[in-house]
Amino acid sequence: MARAWPVMGLKPGASVAQNGRLIITTRVLEALHYECLAREPANVRGLHDMRIAVKRLRYSMEFFSRCFGGGFRQCLDGLKALQELLGDIHDADVLIAYLTAQLAKADARHAVGVRALRDRTQSRRQDLHRALLAEFDRLRDENTWQALLASLWRPGPMAERR
Repeated sequence: MARAWPVMGLKPGASVAQNGRLIITTRVLEALHYECLAREPANVRGLHDMRIAVKRLRYSMEFFSRCFGGGFRQCLDGLKALQELLGDIHDADVLIAYLTAQLAKADARHAVGVRALRDRTQSRRQDLHRALLAEFDRLRDENTWQALLASLWRPGPMAERR
């Protein structure tokens, strides 16, 4: 499982927004770290690790969303599609592994149906991975990651309250 990156520099006396900037920046860097692994369709572990990293980022963003402005919320909405795709791919990976194990135990009569379901799931997973690559490209083309990091430094509704 992906290990959470430590967030350095948190200060108990700092504002919520100041600490939120550090946490969210760390989570963005963590997600970007896993992107190169997740681009490889056969790297089940890398895809899973990115799914966990994006989940941490999204929930951190939701927690701190009141501290930052509208651009921040737009980036948050954009991450939901990425998290859903990664979750759907993970679900397919788990199902494929299960069906492969069942296929080894199935009698000839049941093997046909199990194989067909596994093949259909593998095909769906390939489609999902292509959609994931398109989503990575969209995030890059729309400068989503840069916009997210920039939005952390624009004053929001609760920017520097303690």
